[in-house]
Amino acid sequence: MTKARAIEVLNEAYDGFLIAEKVCSDAFKDEITDRKIALLTAIDALEQDNGWISVKDRRPEPNTWIMVYIKYPSPVFEFETGIQKMSGIKKVFYYGEGFYCDFGTITHWMPLPEPPESEDDAE
Repeated sequence: MTKARAIEVLNEAYDGFLIAEKVCSDAFKDEITDRKIALLTAIDALEQDNGWISVKDRRPEPNTWIMVYIKYPSPVFEFETGIQKMSGIKKVFYYGEGFYCDFGTITHWMPLPEPPESEDDAE
């Protein structure tokens, strides 16, 4: 299932609860409200997803190249070690035993994007 289809299904479920809310007894209104809030939260999370996966949620397949987001400890640390923080995004090889970075903390990862279909566009 694609992300777009999942959002569509969740929206349909939300619409169903709107209809049910109109015909149900007061005893079920709080339950329906809770379910509507949960659906809206899920829809929002899917719509906001930018591809980054928390290392707390899931690890990549072993022996793969991935992009990682590195949270740098502090500006003082960067100054003392001479590291210039241009971006917290780096390409690394994940061996499958854990995340290691000697100058920051890896908090998120994502698979590398597919390469371009044609190299003719590089001119």
